[in-house]
Amino acid sequence: MTIHSLRHGSALELPVETGSAHCCVTSPPYWQLRKYAGQGDQGIGNEATVEEYLEHLLACFRECKRVLRDDGVLWVNIGDKRDKGLLRIPDRFAEVMVNDGWTFQDFVVWHKR
Repeated sequence: MTIHSLRHGSALELPVETGSAHCCVTSPPYWQLRKYAGQGDQGIGNEATVEEYLEHLLACFRECKRVLRDDGVLWVNIGDKRDKGLLRIPDRFAEVMVNDGWTFQDFVVWHKR
């Protein structure tokens, strides 16, 4: 029998043992598209610049890296935003993650009609 568990906590301090997770799947708030109740202007996605947003995401995903096993995988659903043109947030996110030591496998396009 396989036992699964779901944990709830801050993305900066996951209540999970180091090296114990096989997979992390997440959809962080998109940049400047929504304010969540109780966050005010402080929550992830409300940063003044895309660069600040990416730095906050990187801090969260460093914690994911801590809890993932060496053979673990991370799936991130991240959206883009237009400001005269696409801001290329998914590309820029992939770049900062690779620069932080992650291995990038591929983009999976979620085409919603």
